Amino acid sequence: RQWVLRVIQALDNHYLGAARGEARARAQLQAAVERLESETESLRGVLERESAARASADQAHHEVRAANAACEEHIANIEAQNAALQKASEALLRERDGLVGTLQHTRDAYDLLHHSHLQLRDRIETMSRRAMASD
Repeated sequence: RQWVLRVIQALDNHYLGAARGEARARAQLQAAVERLESETESLRGVLERESAARASADQAHHEVRAANAACEEHIANIEAQNAALQKASEALLRERDGLVGTLQHTRDAYDLLHHSHLQLRDRIETMSRRAMASD
């Protein structure tokens, strides 16, 4: 009978030890599950932040592309304006050259007229002197 009691006691001790081991394992498993849940939540936060950062970067990229397109359009407009100004400048240079030629022609004509005037005045003076001399 004592032998049976010792066996029962040994079995009780064994099952109690096993129950305590199981409780420890359960507690460790629960702690591991809680750590994994925490890490998972943390990773979700990181993923959400990265997703938001990616969306922000995509938006910034879109804005940069739009700004580049606007700059290219502005540059094209400036180049068109420069071409128009170049043509206008060339037309003004041709007009200036024409006016310079006209001015030179007018000066030449004035010089010729002035020279003719001086010759005519000299002839009139000469005739006038001759007329006075013959009187």
